[in-house]
Amino acid sequence: MHDAAQEPIEDAIITARLGRPSFEAQDHTVQFAEGEAGTYAGSTDLASGVWNADVTVTGAGGDVWTRTLRFTVQ
Repeated sequence: MHDAAQEPIEDAIITARLGRPSFEAQDHTVQFAEGEAGTYAGSTDLASGVWNADVTVTGAGGDVWTRTLRFTVQ
């Protein structure tokens, strides 16, 4: 991840709340770990179907960014 000046965003806390639109039993949260500057990765197993991801990024200065994404696992 990079800021508007194309500088890597470091020391952020990133989580994704993953859930199925019609089946709450599989909802869970994934914590992302920082790798190289501006690079974050998380891992989980997902069943086939439609998923929502509520992604939250908290920067080192306390700024918070959120976005909801919908995707399909085949």
